[in-house]
Amino acid sequence: MQLQRGGGMNWKLVRWSLGVFVFWGALCLIQGHPFWHQFVMAGFSPLGAMIWLRIFTGTWTGMGRA
Repeated sequence: MQLQRGGGMNWKLVRWSLGVFVFWGALCLIQGHPFWHQFVMAGFSPLGAMIWLRIFTGTWTGMGRA
């Protein structure tokens, strides 16, 4: 994967995060559940914790690289 000019990793992380938010929002709307409730509950699940860890540490540890 080629990095874009001026810190491609950060841009990739931003795009990935936005994609997750959009997907999650659409899923919640389809299911009819409040977005924030789904978001908070998922944040406390093991998978949610792993995703958060990856989002917040990916830039510094390099875990975010494809």
